[in-house]
Amino acid sequence: MKLIKFILLQDEKIKLERIVKLHENWRIRERAETLLILSQGLSCVKVAEKMGLSRPTVETTRKNWFLNKFESLPDLSRSGAPLKIKPDEEKRILDLVDEKPLSATDALKVHLENNGVAVHVATIRALLRRNDRSWKMTRHSLKKKK
Repeated sequence: MKLIKFILLQDEKIKLERIVKLHENWRIRERAETLLILSQGLSCVKVAEKMGLSRPTVETTRKNWFLNKFESLPDLSRSGAPLKIKPDEEKRILDLVDEKPLSATDALKVHLENNGVAVHVATIRALLRRNDRSWKMTRHSLKKKK
């Protein structure tokens, strides 16, 4: 396989080195380090061995760098279902639950009364749980009722 020459400009190299040292996202740091090692003249196979990656991953990183430079470092957005409840509605529900403790069912009723989007009670329950607003109902008496 023919070795594709990979050359970085001095300012690109400095930026990538800074990213490797300081960026909080490990994927971005790994991609930047891959590019720096590629610029030393190693093949994709050798870079993959050195970094513990697969050859296609290194080739994809290199190809994306040629196309988009620094915009190729972050992950692309992933597909999926849109959010059921918009962030402003989530905030309204959480504020309501903070004011007065409500069950998920009651919170859903109030949400619907405020012209919120119709969702399942499990969606409200998951929202509350995600934001540490979930609690367990307890019995009033420890005696078993017959």
